[in-house]
Amino acid sequence: MFLFLAYEYTNYSKGFCLFWAGGLVVPFLAYWIIGEPVKKWDIIGISSGIVGMLLIVRPWADADSKGFLNDMIGCSFAIASAITASLALVYIRKLASGEFKINWTINTLYFMIALNLINSLWEFGRPSPKVTLYSGEMYLWALVIGLIFVAQQSLFTAALSFTEAGGLAVINYLAIPFSYFLEWVFIARSLTPLELVGAAIIFFTNVFITVARLKKWIA
Repeated sequence: MFLFLAYEYTNYSKGFCLFWAGGLVVPFLAYWIIGEPVKKWDIIGISSGIVGMLLIVRPWADADSKGFLNDMIGCSFAIASAITASLALVYIRKLASGEFKINWTINTLYFMIALNLINSLWEFGRPSPKVTLYSGEMYLWALVIGLIFVAQQSLFTAALSFTEAGGLAVINYLAIPFSYFLEWVFIARSLTPLELVGAAIIFFTNVFITVARLKKWIA
């Protein structure tokens, strides 16, 4: 909800970057709330993810400005969304491991109920006089996207029963270059050199950290 509000007041690139920068606080929140150690590789991985994300999104190149006051309000909402998302990640880790061992299906159910409730309240508060007739293809894509969200949240909760919150915060950044890759595949969108560099930083940092973790686990 905070992220939707951020986009109402500031431009997309600023809201997006501030939201994803929230991953940097995840290891510290996990240490404070559930006592997980702050690991050097998690901080390096998240920092690299932020650098790669900035190169891909390039918020400094966005000329769309909504005014200083609106920008400040929008950025505040984006920061709030980053903090709440980080808290959610840590608390799902707490529920998915340790004494609780919450089943991934329970968290997915809560996620879908909350998402639909927030979306309904959001649209109710912003009535539109325009009546749109959606095609059958539109409903099919909506169903596919909904199923993808369910699968994502289920896998997310299952992953947090095995790995620390800080480690998963690093892997989360892979979603950014992967989404740009899908744009290139499905809609033939050309990628700029800076986007390729940013994607490479995120990808190879994750590969390096994963290999290092595996070596340590095998040893």
